[in-house]
Amino acid sequence: MTLDSTLSRYRDIYWLPKFFERRSLAGWLGAGSPDMRARAKQRVRDLVRQHQYELDPPLQREIDRIYRAAARELAD
Repeated sequence: MTLDSTLSRYRDIYWLPKFFERRSLAGWLGAGSPDMRARAKQRVRDLVRQHQYELDPPLQREIDRIYRAAARELAD
C-alpha cells in the first residue's frame, strides 16, 4: 500500500463509474433517486453545449437537407 506504484496504478485498478449509483440507498433517495439514464442524458447535454466544432459549410448544408427531407417523410 505504501509503494509509489500503488498510487500511480490506483485509477487502473479501482474504477469509479460516473453513471452507476455508488451511494447508499438513503443517500440516493435523499438526492431524489436520479436514474442512470437521466444522469447520462444530462452529461450528453453538457458535452454538446460545450462543444466548439463547426462542420464545413457544404457538409452542413447537405446534412440540413437530409434532415429536412427526413422530417417531411416522418411528418406524414
